[in-house]
Amino acid sequence: MTTIQIKLKDVYVDYLLALISSHKEIPIDDITIEAPAQAVDAEKPHSKAKLLRIAQECAQLPTLDQRSAEQILGYAGDDRGLWGGE
Repeated sequence: MTTIQIKLKDVYVDYLLALISSHKEIPIDDITIEAPAQAVDAEKPHSKAKLLRIAQECAQLPTLDQRSAEQILGYAGDDRGLWGGE
């Protein structure tokens, strides 16, 4: 029996399980997933704290352009909400 260790993000696991089991005729039940829970849990607080710090830094920056988001993107000038109405 061959053992392969792969580090994946959670969003890819179900898709890859289905792909592996259909391609190699391996039942999904025979595929074992061992997730190091400590590693995943340890990364989340660090990432959350980092994102909060970045958000706070961005909130403190001055507003250099007083136009609305719609005006900046070019949607505000058109009655139908289409781009490039100006």
